[in-house]
Amino acid sequence: MTLATAMTKSGFTALRARDAGLLPAALSETGVLLVGAGSVGSQMADSLVRGGIGDLAVIDHDQVEPHNLSRTLYGTDDIGKAKAPALATILRRIHKDITITSHPYALQEMPRAILQAAVNDAHLIVAATDDPAAQRLVNRISQHNKKPALFVGLYRGAKGGEVVISVPGLTPCFECYAGAARFTAGTNNPVAREKDYGTQRLKAEPGLASDIRLVSAAAVKIALSLLAAHVRDPASSGAEFIIKALEARHSVVLFGMEPDYWLFPQAMRDAAGQYAFQSVWLGVERNPDCPACGPDRYQDDPIATMRGRVDATAINAEMEVERCGSRI
Repeated sequence: MTLATAMTKSGFTALRARDAGLLPAALSETGVLLVGAGSVGSQMADSLVRGGIGDLAVIDHDQVEPHNLSRTLYGTDDIGKAKAPALATILRRIHKDITITSHPYALQEMPRAILQAAVNDAHLIVAATDDPAAQRLVNRISQHNKKPALFVGLYRGAKGGEVVISVPGLTPCFECYAGAARFTAGTNNPVAREKDYGTQRLKAEPGLASDIRLVSAAAVKIALSLLAAHVRDPASSGAEFIIKALEARHSVVLFGMEPDYWLFPQAMRDAAGQYAFQSVWLGVERNPDCPACGPDRYQDDPIATMRGRVDATAINAEMEVERCGSRI
């Protein structure tokens, strides 16, 4: 019997043999909606599938380009292909029975019914995109649909990064964080990144794949712990990691991959032997007037009001004019 046959007959058993007791078998019944299939998203997708999730939906409208290869899962044969279906093909080689759905759209242009279905099926939403508007939309969708979300990002030059944990009703949301703690250092804050004013996305920056993977790996551990907490398997210890963090009201993790980076010298000044690869967990105060997680009167359905595609074939004409105009 070949290894492939053994994997098929045993389902996820062989795949999960080395994390027995750490992650629950019921992870195979959980789903993740991943927005962004670039350097962070593709690495996270690989680890989430190997971690045993049963369903993954990937949203990304970009194509694989040669400069993507050094920091992602893609290979030379994927150049020119849409990232979402190319990533799905790669992931199915890990376990062919996993359900992977690829959506080659920008989030804001997703067919509304398809996006709502993907949200409904997800137990966790991961935002790993360089589009600030998409991050904000993910946050609004998460809050309105009461779905936990992770927001994973790298700072300038991948010298630092962040994972923001948002659990509706339990933690402040991403916009509470982005509007307050993220910018307390002022205009010289090294976490700030420039926008490309043609696309309104963050400008691409050089960064070592090893540094990007460090933040991605931490985000995966948090994601799997959130999913383990969702299935509530007492035989699994995987949920304890995030439960203890949230009980301490820690919902943001900051990373430093270079010595003397940003707030780390001050935060770690009393700790011996500090250099690089540092992390700090923070709490964030909820903004009582937050338009995303504030009072119910703010909770308009973000998908129903999205200025994107109404269905798989009809495109909002005004949006299409704006898109064309932005390219001139």
